Amino acid sequence: MVPKTGYPVHSHDYDLLLVLTHGRLEGLGHLSEAPAVIYYPAGTPHGAAPTGVELTRMIAFEFHPPEVMPWF
Repeated sequence: MVPKTGYPVHSHDYDLLLVLTHGRLEGLGHLSEAPAVIYYPAGTPHGAAPTGVELTRMIAFEFHPPEVMPWF
């Protein structure tokens, strides 16, 4: 993420895991600095804004529930 950008507070219907590899993130009163792992269970409100002047880099893993296929 570029400094002075970010994501507004939102939630997902799936679990989210962020691996913060560079920089710092602030979200809902929490500050994380690389290296860090951040986990949000499904339905958890979260948002993020990079702090500082360096680029913030992270890898996001989304854990979607399996689709249920109807049997005929």
